[in-house]
Amino acid sequence: MLYLHHSNKLTRLVEILLGQMGRQQLGVLQAERVLVQNPGIKRWLQQQISQRHGLAANIEFPLPSRFIWDIFLDQFD
Repeated sequence: MLYLHHSNKLTRLVEILLGQMGRQQLGVLQAERVLVQNPGIKRWLQQQISQRHGLAANIEFPLPSRFIWDIFLDQFD
């Protein structure tokens, strides 16, 4: 499922993300995927998640171009 949230406050977006991650049930080894606009946001999100939960594991942070490319490749497998 793809969710899109807009806000000028990054802390608010982190709260929404953590709430969404807590509600969503994934498969046993299925990774959470969070699209980010740049590697700096990826690192910041990893730090925020690990500060609040003690651990940030099994989370993928693809850039939009990588995400679209993966969808494209999945269509032809």
